[in-house]
Amino acid sequence: MHKNKRYALLLTCLMLLAAVFPASVQEPRPLYPAIQGHLWGYIDTDNQWMVPPYTSWQPDYAYDNDFFYDHDSDDWRNAQGRRYPLDEIMDPARWGLTELNGQEVYCCNGQRLGQSWLVRCYAKGKGIKPMAWVHLDNDLNRLNDLVYFDVILSEDNQTLIALTEKGTVTGSLVDDRGRILRKDLPFGELSEDGLVITNHRGRDVLYYNAQTGAPLDEQQAAALRAAHCPEGLWPCKMVEQQDSVKTETEITDWSWDYSAGKEETSYFVYVDADGSIAEHLGRFKRADSFRQGLATVKSEDGQQKIIDTMGNTVLANVGAVNNHLYSSPKLQDGWAQVTLFAPKRQVSVGCNYLNMEGQLLFSGKGLYRAEPFFERRALVRILLPDYTLTCAHIDPTGQIVWAEDGADIAALQALLDQGLCPSPADLSAEEAMNLLLGEWASTGGGEHLTEVQHEDGSWSASLTADGTWYVRETKHEDPYYRDYRFVFVEVFTDANGYERTSEAGLTIYHRDAFSISWGEGSSGYVRYRSRYDEQ
Repeated sequence: MHKNKRYALLLTCLMLLAAVFPASVQEPRPLYPAIQGHLWGYIDTDNQWMVPPYTSWQPDYAYDNDFFYDHDSDDWRNAQGRRYPLDEIMDPARWGLTELNGQEVYCCNGQRLGQSWLVRCYAKGKGIKPMAWVHLDNDLNRLNDLVYFDVILSEDNQTLIALTEKGTVTGSLVDDRGRILRKDLPFGELSEDGLVITNHRGRDVLYYNAQTGAPLDEQQAAALRAAHCPEGLWPCKMVEQQDSVKTETEITDWSWDYSAGKEETSYFVYVDADGSIAEHLGRFKRADSFRQGLATVKSEDGQQKIIDTMGNTVLANVGAVNNHLYSSPKLQDGWAQVTLFAPKRQVSVGCNYLNMEGQLLFSGKGLYRAEPFFERRALVRILLPDYTLTCAHIDPTGQIVWAEDGADIAALQALLDQGLCPSPADLSAEEAMNLLLGEWASTGGGEHLTEVQHEDGSWSASLTADGTWYVRETKHEDPYYRDYRFVFVEVFTDANGYERTSEAGLTIYHRDAFSISWGEGSSGYVRYRSRYDEQ
């Protein structure tokens, strides 16, 4: 009897301790895209496979509690291998919604919202029209009884504003668990660290707390605005109309941009908190918001560059930042990915990383392609002297911490440290055509090659499909080209029996990808889809 009481007392104590010291919630672990053979999966920080190779398309960075889209099978999966076929996600009968406003739900498509699914429903009838959204959990059950007639997702993909009544102008703030945080909010736009509501008619910006939905007072709103742009400089579009100049709209991370009329010309300037134009920065064809003292602009001569708050050029001839064509540097782990362009011609010459001081991570252009940093790693592609691409991960110091199977990490590191980047433009015609030997798959376009021949007939290479092509080498006036370009002449007989010719260009990007182009059309050819990098 006493023994049982002691066990009961011990159990009670353990329950009390569990209540006082709850089990710690394990933070999601980062996963990094990695390739093995010609399939992609995910590895962890110890370079161990967490999601074995499963798709021929490069996936995005992720965490171990995320869901991954498989382009090959057209379905989703989690790290434990549970698959969510699109047919299952798109079936309205599974979650009890076969009718909306008297109309039959015809089909649906789904996307992720944090740890839930957001599924869009379409009406059946003349034309397929979007009707509404529903919110599902990971087992595809309804999270709430609401129907979202329209939604705006937050930048961090964790919350949304949903219109729950058709035709209204206010909505509800909903988190990724389907919980309503606040009702009767103006339907607007969401940022990561605060809820920013744009009044589209009056162009006023109203601020709310993203967690509670509570409105921010003037001082809190000013602090939020300053946090987004501590430099106190905002890009502003100016429109010239006849002899007058007017401000068309202020461009921030969240507001709308209204284009000028046909009789108007426009340009961008930066203004301070008082609305005064920062004359020392000048005017631009396009300008983005400052981030950590740097902004991406396009000058009036059409060149894109990164400037500081004094108007100094930090980096010229910028093609893209963090793989976005128009975006100011957003530093992750201290670096922003930048694609570099040739000074005279707008063609890519390689990738690098830029820090807040305007320094590049690598001295040369050794990266063929590069992804932004994520949890202290970045995925890069390095072009080797034999013109093959190798995938690797680097850390914020520029050191390679992983490379695909068979890669010599020391040799790869030497290429990066020396800034070397082999160029197919240095090949002879015979060497270039040697790269074309083998089996290829067309990525679309309609034009196909069977045989490539040198102009004098001394060399040929067998390819795919129909047609015989004769090649003459093109000369590169611009030394910054990183690819090899041919002109192909096809000789054929038309329906009337006349011999005719047509010309097309061919570009070799690396050993595993090339494309041909004619007029406004083009076709891509790849040995493996995962190796193809569009220019």
